[in-house]
Formats: sequence, C-alpha cells, structure tokens
Amino acid sequence: MGPLFNRGYDYVGNMPTLPVVRAQLYRIRQKEQGTAVEPKNSQEIEIMDEDVIMEDGSSFLLSDDDSGSRILVFASTKGRGVLKTAQNFFMDGTFKSCCMQFYQLYTIHADLSKNEEEDTTIVPIIFALLPRKNSEI
Repeated sequence: MGPLFNRGYDYVGNMPTLPVVRAQLYRIRQKEQGTAVEPKNSQEIEIMDEDVIMEDGSSFLLSDDDSGSRILVFASTKGRGVLKTAQNFFMDGTFKSCCMQFYQLYTIHADLSKNEEEDTTIVPIIFALLPRKNSEI
C-alpha cells in the first residue's frame, strides 16, 4: 500500500483538525448570536446587578471578594435562612464541572428534614467559585 498522496488523497493533509473546526464554529456562533467573548480569567468576569437579582428583588450574589484571587459566593435569601436554621450540613468541591476561570466549585448543602423519622431532604444552599484547592484564601 502506497501513501495516500499517491492515491489522489493528498487533500487529506490540508484538512483542519477537529479542535480547529470546533474553535471556528464556536467563533461563528458567538458572532451570529452577538454574545461576548468568554472571559479568560476570573478578573475579566463582569457581574451586572441585573444578572444576580432574583424574582423577589434580592441578590443571589452573596460575596464578590476581589482581594488577591477572586472568589464568588452565591446564595438565595431562602438559602441564607436555611443556613441559620439547619442542623446538618454537607460540603463538597468539584473540579470537572467548574468553569475555566476558576479552579473549584464548592457547594454547601443542608438537610431540611426536621427529625430522624422524616425522609432526608438535602438541598444545595451556597455555591462558591474558588481560585485554588487549598484552604488559604
């Protein structure tokens, strides 16, 4: 078997790779939809007031700490109330489903059940986007 270019398939070497095609399609879609370019880091993220206001008028953004490495913390008013009253909490961090501008999405969940006989109802109440994995923030 000879090389592909000897068989008339020399155009194969000129075809773009799949990542290049994906990037081109992404740019075209952004241009057509009129969406902004995705921020490259957490400092470039602009959070407008109207983006974090909930239906009841409260802010979903609990904290935007920009001293050093940026940390964003989100919680609803109801979630903040649960934080005061719940007795059992569960915390976990994930790296795979976190946006590229941050390193970790850390969530705090609360058990809403009133007693041990009641079915366990665990709900997320706080979401934090963190720049690093360590505890030094």
